[in-house]
Amino acid sequence: MFQATRRRLTLWYAIVTAVLLLLFATGVYFYVRHTLIERSEDDHRLLLLPYTHRVS
Repeated sequence: MFQATRRRLTLWYAIVTAVLLLLFATGVYFYVRHTLIERSEDDHRLLLLPYTHRVS
């Protein structure tokens, strides 16, 4: 009786932990992705800034 409950509880904890870890990893991924893209765009703007007055 207790073995089945123990297995079910272990499986439940494993699933909850996996879902929380997946949500955390997804959040970190999108935060880092957004930050890197934003920095890259800022770097490109600064790099091209001296040439913008010649075009317009």
